[in-house]
Amino acid sequence: MYCGYSCPNDCECSGLAFNCSGTDWQQNFEEKLPQELKELYLSGVTLSGNMLSPSAYDQLKINDVVLQNISSFPVLLILDLSRNNIDVVSEEDFQNSKNLRELYLDDNRIKVIHEDHFRSLGQLRILNLSRNPLTGIGDAPFKSLVNLKILFIEETNIPKEKENIFSGLLQLEKLYSGEYYFCCLNFAPSSNNCYPRPGPFSGCENLMQNSFLRMSLWLLGISAVVGNGFVVTFRIYRRDVFPNRDRTPVQPILITNLAIADFCMGIYLIIIAGADLTYDNVYFRYSELWQTSGLCKFAGFLSTLGSEASVMFLTVITIDRLQSIVFPFSNRKLKFRSTCTVVGCVWALAFIISIFPLIPFPYYYGKSSVCLALPLTDERRPGWFYSIFLFLIINFVNFAFMLISYVFIYRKASTSLRFAASSSRKVTMDRQMVMTMRMFFLVFTDMACWMPIILMGFLAQTGSVQIPKEIYAWTAVFILPVNSALNPYLYTVMIKTARSVKQNSSDHTRQMAVMEGKKSQQNVADTDEDVCTGFPKEAIKEYRQQRLLITLTPVSYKSKSLAHLLKQGSITFSAKEQDEIENDLLKGLASLHCNGITHGRISSDHVIIEKGSGNDNRAYLLYTLSPSNQTECNEDENVESLEDLKQRDLQKLDEVMTCFDCP
Repeated sequence: MYCGYSCPNDCECSGLAFNCSGTDWQQNFEEKLPQELKELYLSGVTLSGNMLSPSAYDQLKINDVVLQNISSFPVLLILDLSRNNIDVVSEEDFQNSKNLRELYLDDNRIKVIHEDHFRSLGQLRILNLSRNPLTGIGDAPFKSLVNLKILFIEETNIPKEKENIFSGLLQLEKLYSGEYYFCCLNFAPSSNNCYPRPGPFSGCENLMQNSFLRMSLWLLGISAVVGNGFVVTFRIYRRDVFPNRDRTPVQPILITNLAIADFCMGIYLIIIAGADLTYDNVYFRYSELWQTSGLCKFAGFLSTLGSEASVMFLTVITIDRLQSIVFPFSNRKLKFRSTCTVVGCVWALAFIISIFPLIPFPYYYGKSSVCLALPLTDERRPGWFYSIFLFLIINFVNFAFMLISYVFIYRKASTSLRFAASSSRKVTMDRQMVMTMRMFFLVFTDMACWMPIILMGFLAQTGSVQIPKEIYAWTAVFILPVNSALNPYLYTVMIKTARSVKQNSSDHTRQMAVMEGKKSQQNVADTDEDVCTGFPKEAIKEYRQQRLLITLTPVSYKSKSLAHLLKQGSITFSAKEQDEIENDLLKGLASLHCNGITHGRISSDHVIIEKGSGNDNRAYLLYTLSPSNQTECNEDENVESLEDLKQRDLQKLDEVMTCFDCP
């Protein structure tokens, strides 16, 4: 300590550096401060012992805190007056502080600054004005600070119209501000030394910095809108989503609604691409206006609505496939009405979860310039927990369920194919597996887009991994929506594949039916019965060896019908029994077809189950005599229509063996 000077009570002194932060700053302390003072730290001092008037506390000045004029210390290099509730900075405060290098005025109540306040501070290197309500800013307030290298203006509410705020700061190297907007003004340092850092998407000039992603927005958006719009229009025009007597359009309805969800994502992409084009080269001036706008909220709403509805519809499709393959004789399968109810519930739920966060958090979707609330950073902005729950947890549970379900489906199908005794049964299972693989392909592509997002989200929330901005941008703008753009074209490929498989299986089934018919004729010949001579219309006969029951009054067999037994839940069938039942029904159908007769109304009501010896269940095809559904073998002019009717019988039989309503 220099002669004649002592360190004030509770202060820490080292040479000409006095640190009295947090102390009770007394009136007589100024007598102990040397004029040659180099560093003075008075952060958060208490002024309770000073003789200040009450009005002075309302307009507290720098000299009221230091208790003497700062100009009394001409060689002062560092001055820290943070956290002292200072209200006013006057022109005289730093009039004689030409050597000052660092000035800390953060966490005060300063409202007004202008150039005259810092006119004498030409050697200042660091200035901290953070957390002051700087609502009154003069033109070029820092113009005299020609050697300033670091400036802190975080949380200062500086009006954005003051674009010349950094005028004269030719040596500025680092800027810490509350918004990236200030980093885009003239005389601001490069983005590498300006804080906060730019977002993962936007820069000073464009909403979307990456040129490839800018083009991708338009490409994917137009592709999703045109492709999915065509799928929806085409299916409605073809009436694929409307039921008829031959089928219940469960899968077409679900796929059409999946296309509508992807269409919403396409609209979102076009909105973001349009905003990027609108604010081209001047985005930083309108960034806040855009992110708080109603259009940004609507775009975020559409994105969440489309993506979550898509995931939920894929889950419903998986449940339907699971019931068809793993539980083929279940009575709780989707019909037309139940499908419409499920579709309505999915859309209602997707709408609610998309619009709900806007109620407590109006700017929930304005967290980023692309109006997405994906939790891929460790920031805890308003609504962060909802984002984690919705985009990470809920979607992870859905995709985990889908993956497990398809594992069960594969195992069940493999087992059924091993025990399939007839070619027809194998063809039926092949058709079911083709349909299932089509749906799994849709699920897999959507999962491939979502699982990286879910994984990165969980890693980011744990803090163990910092997701690079570039990865965030590619994930949100390209990986997430690319599936919505590709799905309609995947539908087209799958439809063509399905038609090819269907044609091949139909040809195979026709050949199998001919073989079964010949086999049936041989069995009939062995018993001296000639079924090809025609059925007497006036009598009831039971051709049991051909697994055929002919009747005029089908009601007498109602209690033994497959439909009645399944409804009562009084009987179950193993995979082997299902194959035996199908063989019996094919035998009965072949007996009809060899006589030039088609059934035309095969359903579970026309399958009669009779318990035989050894607890074996045998099946009979019930045929009701009616002149309208008989066609003679020798009528050559009806050969083509007869073949079509026979093919329909085989298709109906396939439907019976797969719960009747599988597409």
